[in-house]
Amino acid sequence: MTVRVIAGRVAAFALLAVFGYIGVLVGRPFADQLASRHWRSAAAIVLRSRVQQDCFRPGSFTNVLAYEYVVDGRRFDGDVQSFGYPFCGQEVEARQRAGAYRVGDRLEVRYDEADPARSVLSKGTLSSGNWLLGAFYLVLLGALVRAVPEMWRGGLAPRKLP
Repeated sequence: MTVRVIAGRVAAFALLAVFGYIGVLVGRPFADQLASRHWRSAAAIVLRSRVQQDCFRPGSFTNVLAYEYVVDGRRFDGDVQSFGYPFCGQEVEARQRAGAYRVGDRLEVRYDEADPARSVLSKGTLSSGNWLLGAFYLVLLGALVRAVPEMWRGGLAPRKLP
């Protein structure tokens, strides 16, 4: 086996490991979204609803919500509105979202029976940014599927054109 083949295999393995790890990170919100469709519901009370600046980028805003719910006589606090990355955008829209929930409002949340401390306000929904991230990951995965076999054989080195 040549050094080129060994280097290609090491690079291919490293890329597969990195993309596998990223796939787990990207896929987790999708799995949570699907699972939450079958979670039980509980009555909740809004504890806090406010607007926060600079959620991911300067000049952007998000709404922050906290709620409390009871499962089998035990109190839990939650703050997950939907799975994935939170809404992050214009101040006007963040204020509208925060205004939809007032302190003391009653609402319904979904919780995981296996771990009642895990809850979500909107069952089966996923933040829009996750769909974009998932699509980008699939495009990169397609390129990886095409490149890895060539790398494994020790290819992808500069070649002379005929």
